[in-house]
Amino acid sequence: MPKLYEVNTENEVLCYLPSGKVTDKGQKTQLMQDGDTCWFFSTKRLANATGVQIVDSTAKEKYRLISNFRKTQSRLDSAVLIAATLLAKNYSTNKIHGAAIGALLAQRGVTNAYRFSPSLIQKIISRTSPEGQALPRQLKDLKKDAKIIQEYVERYKKLNPEPIISYNSKTIESIVLWLKARNPYQSQLLECACDTADSLSRLSSVEFSGQHQYWAARPRQLVVKETSTPLSADPFAKIFSPAKPSVIILGAGPSSTMGSTATPELTVAEKQERRKLALADFNQKINKETFNVFGMQTTTFTTPEGLRDRLKEHGPVIMSGYYGKSFYTAPYHILKDQHGHIQTLGTRQLIGWKQTEAKGTDSFNPLLEHQIIIIGIKFDTDTPNRSQVIFIDPSDSSFPGEQRKAYSISFERLSRNRSTIYRDQVTAHYSTSERHHEMLFDKEMKVVPTSMVRRLLTFGMVAAVATGATYAVYNKMSLKV
Repeated sequence: MPKLYEVNTENEVLCYLPSGKVTDKGQKTQLMQDGDTCWFFSTKRLANATGVQIVDSTAKEKYRLISNFRKTQSRLDSAVLIAATLLAKNYSTNKIHGAAIGALLAQRGVTNAYRFSPSLIQKIISRTSPEGQALPRQLKDLKKDAKIIQEYVERYKKLNPEPIISYNSKTIESIVLWLKARNPYQSQLLECACDTADSLSRLSSVEFSGQHQYWAARPRQLVVKETSTPLSADPFAKIFSPAKPSVIILGAGPSSTMGSTATPELTVAEKQERRKLALADFNQKINKETFNVFGMQTTTFTTPEGLRDRLKEHGPVIMSGYYGKSFYTAPYHILKDQHGHIQTLGTRQLIGWKQTEAKGTDSFNPLLEHQIIIIGIKFDTDTPNRSQVIFIDPSDSSFPGEQRKAYSISFERLSRNRSTIYRDQVTAHYSTSERHHEMLFDKEMKVVPTSMVRRLLTFGMVAAVATGATYAVYNKMSLKV
């Protein structure tokens, strides 16, 4: 069945994706991705836009497991960001828990923390059911998440006791990277990854079966857990030798976890590196498994002509690489040609960056790729590698009746910045669904788009309120808790 296009000529292609999130009751706001979960949100966004439906019961269970892992990663990433923000503002240790509660409430849209006193926040907390009854979504796991934030703060302060001098986005970003490279974040996320891998394996997952059936066996040995010391006949042993956290050593027997020196233990740095690599490997596999669950297929191309043909044949495609805001030194802006005219494709006004604003590839962290959805191309017959590739980003929110942001980069940069997994050719994934939203297409094509400036302002203001761009929010408010 043919795909839907806003533009489809010999040299220009713009695939149609409905605005917002499509539901049985119509369209609603589609919020930006949570944390570093572009691998999930971009795939689900394309699936939603192309009418994918998961019918098979096994596939539904796989989706539930993948979604639960995504939620855990989102919660931990959120906790890291809040912890980094509070650290950057030099909160004292005894105020961290209260500040964390207030920040979580603000982030979840319950309230702006500065409007509430500690006593009122405590009343809200006390109303969360200790018996484990169902709670409103905004209050779910509130105490648990606050405790995680406190753990991150205490861990950082233990190894970095000096006060932080400057409070800005770069400071917060550096603290976030520090926290994610160490425990307890690494072990918390890796433990969830191991549980997810084991469960998917039992469901005959493509990525976690066969030779990868016991994928979690070795990574699980790198998860830090608190263990008790062996029982001793000495009545004072418990007093003078309290139980200490012990790390299960990779490849060692049970005796080595009790303090035996028979097998050399990995250094802290080695454990951190192996956890990082294990998580990177899991991310690749869970990403591919997500493609499988949503019925996405693989396609390849090596030239801009090839990309143009794939878009004409398959519609939008998903790609991973070093794309988006994080890989530039300046905010995006409306693109203009050499004559000062705003660049467009169809009714879309294109946004992006200048060549001089791109970060050097030597500064990229190979493990921090970003997944985007390519929706179009403006083919340049004179210099094909300078053809403009149009994409949308899962880190943006999308609202009903408002066109999605459309970013532009050259095919040359698209190819150069592609995922490190693929070397010889550009690899992408596309939806095979035939349930296209033709009624929405007919409806939205009749709507005269708002101006780009107004649209960008709307996106910026609503997204900041709806999704809680955390450090930007905290920079404007005083958390007196």
